[in-house]
Amino acid sequence: METSINIIPGVRRLHLVNVGPWKDASFEFSLRINVIRGRSGCGKSFILKSLFPTVHAQLTARIGSGGGTVQLEYAQPEFRYGLPAIPTSTDDLTSLSLGQKTMRMLHQALHQAKPGSCVCIEDDVFECLDAEHCARAVKMINQAECQFIIVFPNSLKTGVFRSPRVFECRADEEAKCSSVQTIDLK
Repeated sequence: METSINIIPGVRRLHLVNVGPWKDASFEFSLRINVIRGRSGCGKSFILKSLFPTVHAQLTARIGSGGGTVQLEYAQPEFRYGLPAIPTSTDDLTSLSLGQKTMRMLHQALHQAKPGSCVCIEDDVFECLDAEHCARAVKMINQAECQFIIVFPNSLKTGVFRSPRVFECRADEEAKCSSVQTIDLK
C-alpha cells in the first residue's frame, strides 16, 4: 500500500487458510462500517493488505504452491480498481500538522470514493489524530455512503461508529496463529 488510506472495490468476504498468522479465518464484511481490532502482531494489517487486488494477486501466486489459500469476493465483481487516496491539490502541505494532512487525505478519499467502493484505513491514521480531528474523522465516516474497513487502535472505542461490524483479532502464542471473533454493534 502506498498510503494509509486506500480505495478498493467493495468487499463481501475474505477467507484465509494457512496464510501469515491465519490458519483458517473467514471475514464476512458489512457493506457499511467494518472495524478490525486487536493487539500488535495479530494480523490486522495483513487482513487489510490481502484485500487489495494487486497485493491479493501477488499473495495468491506466492502461497499457491505452499498449500495456503486466499479467497476474496468483491461485492460487485465487475467493479475493479485500486486507488491510493492522495490529496490532489497542489497546496503546500508542509505547513500543515500531521493531523491536518491526515484529515485532508481522508476528505480526498471520501470525495474520490464511488458507490460500491470501499475505503480502507490503517490504524496509523487514527493514531496521528488529536481528539478533535478524530471526532471529525469519525463523523465523516458515519455520514459517508461507501463501505469502510478500518484497522482501529485498541486505545479508541469502536462505539463511536454507527452500527459497525467489529472483528476482534487475537494472537495465540502457543498455536502460533491468530483467531477472530465477529461482533455486530447496534
